[in-house]
Amino acid sequence: MLTGIVANRTRCSSLTALNVTYMVTVMTANSRMASAVHIMSFVAYAGDEGTTSEAIAKSLQTNPVVVRKILKLLEREGLVALCQGRHGGVGLRRPASRITLGQIYKAVESETGIFAMRSQVHEDARWPAR
Repeated sequence: MLTGIVANRTRCSSLTALNVTYMVTVMTANSRMASAVHIMSFVAYAGDEGTTSEAIAKSLQTNPVVVRKILKLLEREGLVALCQGRHGGVGLRRPASRITLGQIYKAVESETGIFAMRSQVHEDARWPAR
């Protein structure tokens, strides 16, 4: 009986560790998306005058480097325009009404992310499963 309890505790401990690892991965992905949406909202609210990564970082209560990394991802997808230097800043490349959450998600989440599509599917794989 004691052996079964010890084995059960070991199994629960590893399951908990697995869940914690999964939760950290999911939280990282989700926080990057949430931060990107916050950044895009902040930039849209700033309007034509634009804003700076420092101002956005203060709003997000994070380091400007974190904001700049996300801004680079958003720029790569053509969502924001970045100007470096003392008089630089960030602005939207198109009207906010033409930017979707899907476009923001695509910009900041990797293809190996939580909702990634598989590049290849087994030939016998069918939906619904039989």
